[in-house]
Amino acid sequence: MSGHIRTGSKITGPHDVGDRRCIAAAAGSRFLAWAATILFAMAPLVAGPAQAAEQFIDFEQFTGPNRLSAIEPPLTLGEATISGGQIVTNVVRLRRVNRSTVYGSAHFCSGCESTITIEFSKPVSDVSFMLMNGRSARPWFEVHDDAGNKVEFRLGMYFLAGSRKLVTLPSSGIRKITIGQVEGVGAILWQFYIDNLRYTVDEGRQYLVNFSAFLPHDNMPAGPTAFCLSKKKLSGGNWRPPGLRRQDRLPSGNARWARDDGFTPDNGANADTELKGNRRRLYFAGDNRGFHPAAPTYRLRQLVTAIPDETVDADGVKDGSVRNLAGEVRAFAEDAMTDGVIDDADEDGIADDCSLFHRAHLAETDLMDVAVTRTGPKSLQIRFSGALDSPLVGPAQVLGAIDWDFTLTLDDSVEPGVWSLSGAHDGFPAYEIYINGTPVYQHDPGAPPYEFAKDVRKLLPPLDVEITEISGELP
Repeated sequence: MSGHIRTGSKITGPHDVGDRRCIAAAAGSRFLAWAATILFAMAPLVAGPAQAAEQFIDFEQFTGPNRLSAIEPPLTLGEATISGGQIVTNVVRLRRVNRSTVYGSAHFCSGCESTITIEFSKPVSDVSFMLMNGRSARPWFEVHDDAGNKVEFRLGMYFLAGSRKLVTLPSSGIRKITIGQVEGVGAILWQFYIDNLRYTVDEGRQYLVNFSAFLPHDNMPAGPTAFCLSKKKLSGGNWRPPGLRRQDRLPSGNARWARDDGFTPDNGANADTELKGNRRRLYFAGDNRGFHPAAPTYRLRQLVTAIPDETVDADGVKDGSVRNLAGEVRAFAEDAMTDGVIDDADEDGIADDCSLFHRAHLAETDLMDVAVTRTGPKSLQIRFSGALDSPLVGPAQVLGAIDWDFTLTLDDSVEPGVWSLSGAHDGFPAYEIYINGTPVYQHDPGAPPYEFAKDVRKLLPPLDVEITEISGELP
């Protein structure tokens, strides 16, 4: 693949991402921080013409006379429609080589044509079939397809060796095959049969496009106001953040507090009697990984398998391939950070106790969208867009959202095919886009640890990173 990977540069002004951005902004600057525990098995990341399983037609579901007599209507089996002849079973002149049901044509068969034609409803590859001569002569045969391939050969008389041949057409993109004797005597006298037709349906060149956003660190701090309330006092006192000050009283009579971003346990010597309960700061588990197309954890992931060739797939999207996925938010109380990391040891399985694992929430994906638009016979435009947040209810509610809007173009009308990418996204967390496992874009938010004021605030409007158009060769 040629081209390059680059991180975006800062936007100097707002970037419009449409209604989704407005919806997200109207809901507040909701911040998403979570641990993804959903594992997703990626499809094989391979390029080139994708193919279905081999198809096989042997006509054994039919029974016909033992001698050709009259042409029958075209016979459709799977993607193949066979015409020009008739189904026959246990033909006398084929008993040395084939006593099963076959499809044939002959000059004495009423209405039968001098050629047998096989037409496919979809492009196919690797076609093969058995061709058998029924004449007491050694005619030349010609087999050709609409892809420009032609095979010529001679077959022996029906009662001698060499009266049959396995014909193979290994090319791809075949839609029609014509079988007949070479012009001359063969145009007047012919008798031949086919059996055991094999072919593979082409699904065209397929491109698995994978967009993910993830948190490289093992944890992320929640917003400055995200707490859980513990029923237990540690060391005889409350958990009290330094710099806490009372601003005023609410109508309910409770104090309203302001604080800085620091939060450490206090033994109670400076505890304020108006600070009710034991408040503990919340952290969210991250993905703790680097860039990788098949990583099992992510904040969000969008997938689609695109098929640019319109003759193979009209809308350009492989059925069932569009996926909008979100990880699970897992919030942990401050005591989970005693050793500086969130790991399996902090998964105590007890929810809402404000100790170690505190609460989990599965994010909604209703504002995530993958839209594919055909722009030409072999070109597509794919738009990945959305706003994703997953606030935890109660004291753990956090403000913020991940927002993005990418447009990826795939063009297979040239050789080699090319891709181009443009768009914008928030400056946090990390972002990655792959085509068939090959990276086309990666954004690194910087080295951890992450801070709310410096890093997490990049989730607030407007979008921070703009991707001016970049491009490369399709893998």
